[in-house]
Amino acid sequence: REGGGGGRECVLCAVGSYAGYVGAVECSLCPNISTTTFGTGTNSSSGCVCELGHEGNGGADPSGCLPCAEGFFKDKAQIGNCTACPRLTTSPIGSDALNDCTCVSNALLVEGECACEEG
Repeated sequence: REGGGGGRECVLCAVGSYAGYVGAVECSLCPNISTTTFGTGTNSSSGCVCELGHEGNGGADPSGCLPCAEGFFKDKAQIGNCTACPRLTTSPIGSDALNDCTCVSNALLVEGECACEEG
């Protein structure tokens, strides 16, 4: 919560920000543009987590969050690593959904799965 000083009303810090200490007059933004919070009222930078399509330790790590590498995705806002696309698929950097994974150039979509071309 921020406020409380100088007759100001206490309010919860917005999503993507936190109060660094009890009675903080202002909220601080989560470090790095690729971090957010699960909701309002976060009370420390350790409550900052990686956004969709990013991996890392969030506000607990000075390096913050980095976009998922090509061939990986992350569909939840949380601390942790990106997930590899299924076999014979790839995805663009920073992918945030399994649907971003598409067949690699030498594979064909057969009955909903990617398969190697014959020949």
